[in-house]
Amino acid sequence: MRRCIQQKGPTVVRLKGIKKVRSAGGKTYLYVRRTDGPDIRLPDLPTSDPEFLRAYTDARETPKRLGGAFKAGSIGAVFTAVIASEDMHTISPGYRAMIRRHADDIRTNYGAAPIHGLERRHIQQDVDSSSAPSHRRKVWRWAAKWAIRNGFIENNPAESLSLPRRAPTKGHPAWTSDDVNKFRNHWAIGSRQRLIMEVLQWTGARISDAVLLGPQHIGADGVIAYEQQKTGGMAYCPWFCDLPTYADEMETDRASMHRTLDARSSKHLTFLATEHSISRSAKSIGGVVRKAAHDAGIPKSAHGLRKYRATRLAHAGATPHQIGAWTGHESLKEIEHYTKSMDRRAAVSGTPSEQRNGKVTEFLPKNPIKSL
Repeated sequence: MRRCIQQKGPTVVRLKGIKKVRSAGGKTYLYVRRTDGPDIRLPDLPTSDPEFLRAYTDARETPKRLGGAFKAGSIGAVFTAVIASEDMHTISPGYRAMIRRHADDIRTNYGAAPIHGLERRHIQQDVDSSSAPSHRRKVWRWAAKWAIRNGFIENNPAESLSLPRRAPTKGHPAWTSDDVNKFRNHWAIGSRQRLIMEVLQWTGARISDAVLLGPQHIGADGVIAYEQQKTGGMAYCPWFCDLPTYADEMETDRASMHRTLDARSSKHLTFLATEHSISRSAKSIGGVVRKAAHDAGIPKSAHGLRKYRATRLAHAGATPHQIGAWTGHESLKEIEHYTKSMDRRAAVSGTPSEQRNGKVTEFLPKNPIKSL
């Protein structure tokens, strides 16, 4: 079948250039036809799914972005084959998108060069000059292993790559409670900006996961549970259930989020869908939050809201494992960034729970200033 029809309401959208291939086991796969290289397989998702449509658009636009075909044996031809390979469907959507971005850049810069002339020093130079050297190195390593396994090259030129030494950065700054309140004062309930911010601040989810969250993720126990796109691990957030003791002072944040959800003009399978019931992309969410925050006088990003929740949990006395269960952080080293300052403060003032229970303050004079 040469065309795949996507039904949406009374209109029909025809996706051109799609072909069906039936495997020996009877399973049907969809591919985008390519005249300048191997056909590109599409994910096994409904044709109306946002991830399917993004993959379809990527596959259709690749020749236009890169200016046509590459000669056999070139770096461009190998990376084109990598993108079209079955291996791309065994990794997470986020990792796939990262590989595509860097593969496009590599093909644009070095696509015509022969793959057999590629040496480690060439790749190292490219990694050093990249704006995201860690990701670039991952893509080169992943592609080189695939190329060896499929007979394009014999030796791995991406081995022993180092990362350039750069001044350490703190990354995206975390939002503070004052920032969140300032945003709420600027953007009223009912606005899409407020809705997006509230869901992100409460769940602490990555935006790639937040855009997929909906009522279907809420369990009978009142906890929202979802599999993370980046790591495949699970994350759990208290939705309707009683809050754990360490989070009992966060009810205001949760109530504010629920008010914004109740004010939506239309209900959809995902909380952050548009007014026309269309799922939003992670990229658009990031742009909306950044601009809305800037308009409210807050020079911070959507990822800073994830740090806001982790920081709030750490300051409330949550353990690293409790923080990781909520936000989905899997590395204890990541969580240590949020708990380290709190641990040092607690060493002299006690944890919040100890302070609430009077274990630290019971021996202090009621007015230390007057007692001097």
